[in-house]
Amino acid sequence: MLDDLWVPEGSLLGVRLKVGTRNETIWWRLLGREFADYTYSFASTVRGSTTGWIDLQDANSNYILNPIRQDVVNQFYVGVYPAGSLLYLQYPSGIDRNALTGYRPVDSSGNGALRGRESPIDSPSRKSELWTIHNLRPRMNIYNDYPLTIVAQVRLYAMMYSVEGPFVAGDPEIGDRDYLRKLLDDRKAKLTSIYGVDPVAIPSEFMPALAESRNRANNRSTEAESTAPAFASVFARV
Repeated sequence: MLDDLWVPEGSLLGVRLKVGTRNETIWWRLLGREFADYTYSFASTVRGSTTGWIDLQDANSNYILNPIRQDVVNQFYVGVYPAGSLLYLQYPSGIDRNALTGYRPVDSSGNGALRGRESPIDSPSRKSELWTIHNLRPRMNIYNDYPLTIVAQVRLYAMMYSVEGPFVAGDPEIGDRDYLRKLLDDRKAKLTSIYGVDPVAIPSEFMPALAESRNRANNRSTEAESTAPAFASVFARV
């Protein structure tokens, strides 16, 4: 069902994030992967009410959507139960995911929600796709639009990837922008804007590795500029 949607090992993942005051595509290389399947049950909810915003945790207080380490990223597809429930996401505000307008109430309107009938618990929709990096994950809220009191559930079909990175374009570890575009064209890289059209800040724990990658990219650019006159003089003598 979802086999063609998981990303092959060796591919690059580009994530649109805010770095300082700039929006930037940050890259990770996907090395190995492992499938996981987890069903989370919310507290019972009467018709016309919500579960409230919840950062999903297991019985051991582990955050379910959070990758287990900094060198792991998670890809999810989400099935929702029952059909009459509406799943809302928060990243980190209530209006930055799936909403056409600046105001998105958590109610029966379904504006910005993933509907249970559209992404059933045993057959999640492609549009339910989520990606998470360490310490950057959504909270969930379910509105009960069902005519009964329910115990809503989400089933998380997950692929956990071990990764290298983060990298910036131009780092010799991954190549320049032209090379990355070619990988995207050849489907050897995936680009996503997982946190809405207004990206959120990359967690500070990634900044040291990101600074190293940026230094490598800058050094490569400087070396290319310094060698250009030498090549020009050789051609001039030919």
